[in-house]
Order: sequence, then C-alpha cells, then structure tokens
Amino acid sequence: MAGLTQPDPAREVLVASLGADVVGVLVWHRMMPLHVPAAWGLISALVVDEEARGSGVGAQLLAAAEARARAAGCSQLELSSSLKREGAHRFYLAQGYLERPKRFVKVF
Repeated sequence: MAGLTQPDPAREVLVASLGADVVGVLVWHRMMPLHVPAAWGLISALVVDEEARGSGVGAQLLAAAEARARAAGCSQLELSSSLKREGAHRFYLAQGYLERPKRFVKVF
C-alpha cells in the first residue's frame, strides 16, 4: 500500500465509505499512448466489500472514475477482469462496458 500513498498525477484512488467503514475502492490511471491522439483511462482495481455489493457502490465508483477520466481528456476507460469472475462481467456489461477479449501478459 505504500505505493498508493505516494503522489502520482497519473493515478487517482477513489474511496467509498459508509460511516467510518470503507466499502469500496477504485484505482484508475491516466495513460498517454503514442498511437492515438487522446489519453486513456485504465482501472487497475475495483473492490467492493461483499456485504455492500448490489447496493450501487460499484456503479457509483465507476461513474465517478468515468467523470474524472472524461474531465482529464480520456477517450476511453478500460479494465480487465479474471475469466472466472462472471458476476463482475455481468456488472461491467450492465454499466456499458464492452468486452475486448484479447490480451497478452508476460509475467516476470
């Protein structure tokens, strides 16, 4: 977590709370790819407490990230999700995200 506490103008951490309890966190990054004229937003984490799921916390965090990405000049906001997280996939589709299945990763 120490990395998240360091200032980074290309990263923002959004937190949803209910009273004193944190019930959701979203981390998004602004990226400037060389092959397109506009910036992109990348969500690297979206976590909602299991008891708060279905209450709108995730949708509110996504909406806040989308608004901030638009304001930052991003032309799109993307995220990845494990193949086994079918409930999350339904949620993202319901929020207007499109599936783009091809991705390549090299793990070190």
